Amino acid sequence: MPAADGSPEGLAEVVDQFEEKAKDEDETVTVREALDAFEGRTFGPLLILPALVALAPPLGMIPGVPTTMGVIVILIAGQYLAGRTHPWVPAFIGERSVNRDKVLKAASKSRPWAKWVDGFIGKRLQVLVEGPMEHVVAGLCILLALTMPVAELLPGLAAVPAAAILFLGLAITARDGLLGLLGILISVGGLGYLIYKLLV
Repeated sequence: MPAADGSPEGLAEVVDQFEEKAKDEDETVTVREALDAFEGRTFGPLLILPALVALAPPLGMIPGVPTTMGVIVILIAGQYLAGRTHPWVPAFIGERSVNRDKVLKAASKSRPWAKWVDGFIGKRLQVLVEGPMEHVVAGLCILLALTMPVAELLPGLAAVPAAAILFLGLAITARDGLLGLLGILISVGGLGYLIYKLLV
């Protein structure tokens, strides 16, 4: 069930809301239209959406898409840290579009995995994902997003920071501190792996 403000509380609900927004569009879905599906709601889903796009085939395999999603994460997390309640993206990003059918296909492929992830979600260790810790998560997401343009140079590697951002955003959305710890571990491991791949 969504929260009282309409915000999703699990990954499958994010996928469902994203898909419903895509169905309302004609031939393409712009970045701004996708973000509008979660406007005025909690910070978490706005982080989940670009991370999910960067991970989901076939969208995440399109050159430039992971980097664009990383820029969106930086903008959203940065504005959250600055105290904005409604995210803004510049026109050159907001007007970028993806074929509607590709969006729907990505949502369909993501749903079984999203439901599997939701089976592990619970309101645990909430102190780790509430209050000041939300700002810590936002800062970590910015750091991860900064690595995505470099990670995209190696096939499939951008999925590592995208996965970490996904889990951190989901932890904020579901108020699951245990999931937040997992996201932090993925972040540390992913950053270390990225550095290793770039050096060898």
